[in-house]
Amino acid sequence: MALALAPVALALALVACNEPRGELVFGVTSDFRAGVDLHRLEVTTTVGDVVTKLDAIALGAAPGAQQFPVEIPFLDLPHGRRAAIAIAGYVDTSPTDALVVERLAATTAVSDKKLLYRLHLDSECTVGSGNAPACDAPLTCVRGACADPFLAPEKLEPYRDGWNVASDICKPANAGAPKVFVGKGQSDYLPSEDYEVVQLEPGPQGGHHVWISIRAQNLRQSGTRTEISGTLPELGITVTPLEVIFTMLPDEGGYCKLYGLRFQLDGGGLDVDTLLGQTLEVVATMKDKDGSVGVGKRWLKLDETIFGGEI
Repeated sequence: MALALAPVALALALVACNEPRGELVFGVTSDFRAGVDLHRLEVTTTVGDVVTKLDAIALGAAPGAQQFPVEIPFLDLPHGRRAAIAIAGYVDTSPTDALVVERLAATTAVSDKKLLYRLHLDSECTVGSGNAPACDAPLTCVRGACADPFLAPEKLEPYRDGWNVASDICKPANAGAPKVFVGKGQSDYLPSEDYEVVQLEPGPQGGHHVWISIRAQNLRQSGTRTEISGTLPELGITVTPLEVIFTMLPDEGGYCKLYGLRFQLDGGGLDVDTLLGQTLEVVATMKDKDGSVGVGKRWLKLDETIFGGEI
């Protein structure tokens, strides 16, 4: 009997192999900052009614972590097969991580096509914010309202490399080389000159800092990693770098800006008194998700006194 059925089984296998196939990519973007507002995405993928994968995606600037956009692919799907994802985004808190946002999305595959489903994690859907609706499945929160997560494939666009690379207000199309200028300012960007005198200020959690601001051009508004480093050459001291991923604000003249960067100088048990009157070289290095890098430098002179009269 087994031998008699073998040709039939082989024919069915050949039909399955020749069945039209398609591909899908769920492209996840967000106005939450990776590594700041969200540290981890927990993703469940489903094909038909079968859960195919459970995955945890680290977000941020650490090795192995990702920045937005995040791509979740479905490969080699039969024509008409439903594919769905469920995303839960978390921020690291103590003693347990806090759920920030949830999102569902689904569509079906189309033979001989690779389609892109754009999926945005909206801050208007922040869990527990009091503004986001509580959506009962199968609905999901989209732009602050409950919506059907399913999009018909005819509403999707063909997938293309660099689908999320587009002009933005801080990096226009055909942008030139990045430009970065180091300034001062807690509540706005203020330009500074080399060897301008600045005062150390006591921080709310100990330590002493100077306020650094940045004016930049031709770097992406969101997802750009900024590192502030510094040296005190007379003392032979390298300051512990400050690294952030903050969204820039538009500024005049086609520039964008960051301000209120608290750059602490006396970390690691360094005595603040030894810093007074010293010269500080500040270096700002900015790298966006396209790989563009800009560097700005400024020499500052630390005042002999600490802001507020502290000695």
